[in-house]
Amino acid sequence: MTEMETFPEWLQTQGLTRETAQGVVMQLGIENRKVLKACTESNALRAELLSNAQQKFPFAMYGEFHRFMESYVKPGVIQSARSSSAHIFCSMLDQAGDQLSACAQKLRSLKSSFASSGVTIAELEDTRGLHGIRIHNVHSLQCDVSTLNTKSGDISLVKVEYGEDNDSSAVQALDCVSMKENPGSVHMTKCKADFSAKEHSGSNIEQILPRHCSVENKIGVLNKRSRDQDSSPLQHQSSFHQHNTKLIMSATQRVKKRKVDLERRIFNPEWEKYFFIERFGQAQCLICLKTLAVLKEYNVRRHWETEHRSSNFASVSATERKDAMVRLSGNLEKQTSLFRKQNTEAEKVTRASYEVSRILARRMKPFADGDFIKECLLAVVDSVCPEQRSAFENVSLSSRTVHRRIEDMSENVHDSLKTRSSNFVAFSLALDESTDTKDTAQLSVFIRGVTADFQVCEEFLQLVPLRDTTTGKDICDAVLLCVDQHSLDLSRLVCVTTDGAPAMVGEKKGAASLLVRHCAAAGYTQPINKMHCIIHQESLCAKSANLVGVMSVVVKVVNSILSRSLNHRQFQALMDEVNVHYNDLLYFCEVRWLSRGAMLSRVCDLQQEIATFLRQKNLPHADQFSDPRWLARLALLTDITAHLNTLNIKLQGKDILVTDMYAHITAFEVKLRLWEAQLASGQFVHFPRLAACAPDDVDLGTCVSVVNSLREEFASRFAGVRVLAADFKLFTAPFDFPVEDAPASLQMELVELQCNDEMKAKFRTSSPLSFFRDTVLPSNNFQKYIAHVQRIVAMFGSTYCCEQLFSKMKYTKFHLRSQLSDRHLNDILLLSTSTIEPDMEILLHGKQHQQSH
Repeated sequence: MTEMETFPEWLQTQGLTRETAQGVVMQLGIENRKVLKACTESNALRAELLSNAQQKFPFAMYGEFHRFMESYVKPGVIQSARSSSAHIFCSMLDQAGDQLSACAQKLRSLKSSFASSGVTIAELEDTRGLHGIRIHNVHSLQCDVSTLNTKSGDISLVKVEYGEDNDSSAVQALDCVSMKENPGSVHMTKCKADFSAKEHSGSNIEQILPRHCSVENKIGVLNKRSRDQDSSPLQHQSSFHQHNTKLIMSATQRVKKRKVDLERRIFNPEWEKYFFIERFGQAQCLICLKTLAVLKEYNVRRHWETEHRSSNFASVSATERKDAMVRLSGNLEKQTSLFRKQNTEAEKVTRASYEVSRILARRMKPFADGDFIKECLLAVVDSVCPEQRSAFENVSLSSRTVHRRIEDMSENVHDSLKTRSSNFVAFSLALDESTDTKDTAQLSVFIRGVTADFQVCEEFLQLVPLRDTTTGKDICDAVLLCVDQHSLDLSRLVCVTTDGAPAMVGEKKGAASLLVRHCAAAGYTQPINKMHCIIHQESLCAKSANLVGVMSVVVKVVNSILSRSLNHRQFQALMDEVNVHYNDLLYFCEVRWLSRGAMLSRVCDLQQEIATFLRQKNLPHADQFSDPRWLARLALLTDITAHLNTLNIKLQGKDILVTDMYAHITAFEVKLRLWEAQLASGQFVHFPRLAACAPDDVDLGTCVSVVNSLREEFASRFAGVRVLAADFKLFTAPFDFPVEDAPASLQMELVELQCNDEMKAKFRTSSPLSFFRDTVLPSNNFQKYIAHVQRIVAMFGSTYCCEQLFSKMKYTKFHLRSQLSDRHLNDILLLSTSTIEPDMEILLHGKQHQQSH
């Protein structure tokens, strides 16, 4: 018979049941007595074994195994776990969970019986018919008092004894049951038992609570009677008259062990006689440079006597000891300062590497330019300060290092932006899509948010590549992924501004519509405005002022001169010969907002030189540049385009409020009506180039029709922003807004605001944003009005920021850098666009500073 077969039988002879013996072998992996002995050689191994058993064994099996372990380590001290009464009690603990339902019903019925008899809970203590008390909120059942992890207010039951009144030999003990204590009372369980040394059958428990269980229906409360809770144990007794059984609980409140760091020990200067000084909160020996963990004179003196009592320092005088202390302290300071200096120099080198990498990213330069910059730095150092060359040589600016630095800084800026976005009370998104030099569709996402204290933040969020189709669903999914990565709360989204493409603004399948429906499905009830970029709409309106017979001719003439090398060189020579201000023409680009106006202005200024060149080269369209009536139409188109370019420039820029943009559009519409009336009467005050033409060459009907068509085009557009005109006026002109036209939720606060003369005076001398931020917000009296204003301030009026980003993208990822990864492209654009500076201290903290290879 093998050892594997005899070991469980041996365990049974030691008092374990068959199930527990098999569990020791199968679940704990103890296959023989040698392994058991090895697992019990030290306290740490025994504690680990018991912890493992507590996790894997039921309570009854664990109780048997724990008692077996104690008897195995210290034979004869602990009673055998074979005791029938204790075994029955432990077995019933395992079955208590199945009886909870029945217990709850009994408790409710018992409570109702007491309530019907008019007995209150406070009177139950002295009720003769009440037998025992119950444990409430039992949170742990352990078998070792030293392992109890009690908190303040906990009571640890050291012993629970039960037996016959006249039979002391029948007393059995269940050690270490822990329970929660309510102020002034201890809740225990009502139970009845019949334990006898002669009869071990018939034992049962009527009600008992397992671990981590709480019963709301309390049967009784036993008040604590204690002389001194800090030192004397708490004694609670209750007799079970029906069964002659006694339940005795002995509870002692545990006192937390004192910790060294709470003693607040300080260094005593008198310990310097032992050649000890204080460094970084510890006592350090100047002779052997060892430190002591605890600042106690006994530790210092013992170190001196055991380590240096026989050294030469023991026989020195007081003066010599003082000189030796100064010398040894100086040597220690030199040693530490050497390491500190090396760490400081290494940190400066790493910081320089980060700073140069940030400049490269802001200028959108290739990573490999870091080597070129270092070469230039070394050339300058060799000429100016050759002795500092080694410091500059340690700065690592290799291509791999630069792109790692840029990744670190981009991640830091991303984390800062994520933290800042979490403080937004309202925000809007600007979306636009374009393709890079590898024909990859890139979705630009910007965020504009406002905090509770009216701090406005407009930042680049992410450049999302679209590998496949660019439908509205694809764009919406990309936006939702970006929102999830930045932990944005869509319940605060107030506006989505797009470039007006069908995939963006489609009513059913547009990205903006899908995003709004997604928010509604998620339970967000705030209104979300879908806005078409105001600058894009202005650019579309400008195309209606295109005089076809003029614009097409100008484009053909310019292309015929600039697209042919010989014509281009000869035209430049002609410009130099006549000594004009301009020496060349400009191409026209349809997608550039100001290109049309710039080209027309240049052609109008050089119309005589162009006419001369066309005649000399015998090129087509020379007759148009010699026709006064055609030149008058060119002057009209140039003047109108110049006004449109001025409007476009006003709409461009970062951090522009949507209310200001709408005000520029409204003002231009008023100007168009004025110009239409003036041109009809032959007044050319606001058209300087047209005014320079002869009156007979100007066709007033053409002038009026062009302005009229432009005015009608403006009136038919900007629908997404016109519906918000009343909301805008509540922000820009609150004191002139009719109260009856305001939303019902804002009317009361609007009345209070308009009747406040002090605020009205301050509004006249400040901008609307500063007025609400500095005057209305501190008053804390207009919360709903403030929330309305914050929605308006958070709105994007255009996608100008996206268009500007695409220009940087074209410059960064050109044909020589076409293999630039999407992540690196996003990192570079984030650092070159964001106003958030990377936190260098966080980047340098914990960084292992490496010298350049």
